[in-house]
Amino acid sequence: MGQEPTVTLHPMAAKNLGVEAGARVKISLNGVNAEVVVKIDDTISAGVALVPRSMGIAIREPVVARVLLAGR
Repeated sequence: MGQEPTVTLHPMAAKNLGVEAGARVKISLNGVNAEVVVKIDDTISAGVALVPRSMGIAIREPVVARVLLAGR
């Protein structure tokens, strides 16, 4: 089985969303919606959500992403 899709957030962004590492959230970008697992990394900017290319989303430039708690 492949690795679960993830989104990496700065600790402050995760705190603002009320999520911790390992939580499941919904992410929406470029018309694609997915449920992903949160990873925390304090080396990225607070306003950035890193999505691995392995999610199959062709991102060639920065795009706006929406991150919501799963189940909401």
